[in-house]
Parts: sequence; structure tokens; C-alpha cells
Amino acid sequence: MPKDAPFASCLICGSTSLHDVTTNKSFGINIFQCDACHFVQSEYVSERGLESYYRHFCRGRLDAHGLAAHRRKGSAQAKGQIAYLLEQQPGLTVSAALDYGTAEGSLGHELCAIADKVWVTEMDPQFVELLKQDPSLTLVDHRELASERFESFFDVVCISHVLEHLTDPYEAMDLFASTLKPGGLLLVDIPNEVRMLQRGFQAKGHLSYFTKDSFARFVDVHGCFELAELRTCNREVDLFINSGFTAPEAYSIPLAKDGTTIRALLRNRAPEARRRRRTHAFDEAALLNEYSARILHFYMLLSATQGQVARLEQELQRVRQAAQTPGIVAPNLIPA
Repeated sequence: MPKDAPFASCLICGSTSLHDVTTNKSFGINIFQCDACHFVQSEYVSERGLESYYRHFCRGRLDAHGLAAHRRKGSAQAKGQIAYLLEQQPGLTVSAALDYGTAEGSLGHELCAIADKVWVTEMDPQFVELLKQDPSLTLVDHRELASERFESFFDVVCISHVLEHLTDPYEAMDLFASTLKPGGLLLVDIPNEVRMLQRGFQAKGHLSYFTKDSFARFVDVHGCFELAELRTCNREVDLFINSGFTAPEAYSIPLAKDGTTIRALLRNRAPEARRRRRTHAFDEAALLNEYSARILHFYMLLSATQGQVARLEQELQRVRQAAQTPGIVAPNLIPA
């Protein structure tokens, strides 16, 4: 739809020169690219909208088979993440660790090998119920992490495939900077998916689309962390594309030329050393007006379509009645 003014600025560089790339199939909003630095992101989704999506529409209820498959996948991924952490920090042992967005808890369990106590957060209700019954992990609501209780509390925080799902990943980074001790470590996994998106692949629920370079710029703009190490791992992007997006993930590959996962280790700066340079913002009022116009547009399209379907159903009913009546030739509904 035509835009009279920009609704957002680039997450990385703050430019308002943006162009639409495609539609975000999870949320029905636009995905756009910055003309200045080429970062790719989606339009605004509210916190309530995100919570509703992940509670009702994203994963669906897992049966025993689905849960077992999810555990196998999570465990393989978590083992690679911990191996990376120990590669970068040999012999690491800590008192407190957090896995933010743990799903079924695989990474949290692996963290138990290096941490005296492990806290986890999760929003999916079916996983929350499992985590409540897990004696090795301490479940905490993600909103509680902003309390004074958790200020400079953790030695290690892990966030695996979560940042790309957030409307404002800077807010999450602020939270981690607050809850980590000065010098504490942040382990990040995010998809390396811009080229996959350009070829038509979309993972569910993603709002930001990073490359290795753009993630490094994102960390620099945020200003609270030093980038200790940055790489890609797992299967190669080209392999996944050339397979028709069917090649299975390869969590055992710790370093790849252009792997499908970006993996980074960040070190928390002391408060006096932080240099925030964020300029990105969404114009939520303008977006609300735009979304209202879109809803009206699609409502009218739906009403027109429903009317057309009703007329076709009536015509079909007349044809059926005529076919059942002797001596009446049914009309031909197919145009000449």
C-alpha cells in the first residue's frame, strides 16, 4: 500500500529510506530492507500480538512423538552451543546461568554441567508445564528479570534463536546487560537467513533477518557488549537452498564458511564503558492508522468474496434442483 511517510527506521543505522521486500507470512505485515545498510526487518508487532501468536498459532500442541523429536533436536543443538562456549572459555564454571527462551529445556540442562544453578524462561504454555516439573531448572517469568533481584546476577546468559522473534531486540539486549555481571558472557545463536529469505524461504515468527556483518553492527550500535567472537556454523546456506530447503540441520559443524546459524560470544561492559548509539524507532501511531486501513481493505474484500460465494452456491443449488426435475435441462455454468 502507498505510504505517505515512513512508519519505521532501520534497526541498525536508523535510516528511514526503506523498501518492501515481501510479506511476513506469520503476521501478515511487510518485510522491508534498508536502502542505506541493507538490513532486513519486519514492521511492528506489539507485545500482546507476539504473545498471542506464540500461545495460539506458532507451534501447535505437540504429541509424545513431536515432543521427543523436539528434545532430540534441542539436545543436539545445545551440545554444540556448550562445546563452543568451552572452546572460547576452557574450564569455565560459574555460579548462575540463564537460558532465555529455553523451549523444552535442553540448553538449560547442558548449562548445569558448568553452572551451580540454572534459571530458564519460556512463553510456550506446553513447555512451561514441563519446566515447572523439572527439578534441575528454575523457571522464572521473563518480566521478573527486570527486578532488582536479578541486577548483575548472572555469570552467563544464553539466548538461542530468540532475538529474531522480538519486535525490539534492543530491549532484550538491555535486559541482558542489566542482569549480567560486568564481564559476564552472553552466548547468542540467530539464523543467517537473508539469502534464504531472498530465495523464498521463511521461518515461522521471525521479525529481524540478520547476517554476520549486520549482527556485528547491531552489537556495536547497542553499545553494552564487546564482541569476543563471531562465526557461522551448522550446514551451509547454499546446501540448504540447493536442497529445496529440505536438508536437515547439522548441529555438529562448529565452524562454517556461510553456515545457517550465526553464533557469537559477547562480554558485558561495565556501565561506565557503555556507548549506546541507537536511533531506530517505530511510529506506532502511524502504523496503527495503516493497519486499520489494511484491516478495512481486507474486510471489504472478504465481504465481497463471501457474497460471490453465496451467489455461486445459490446457482449451484438451482442446477441440482433442475437436474433432479424430469424434463428440465440444467443450465451450463461454464462460460462459452
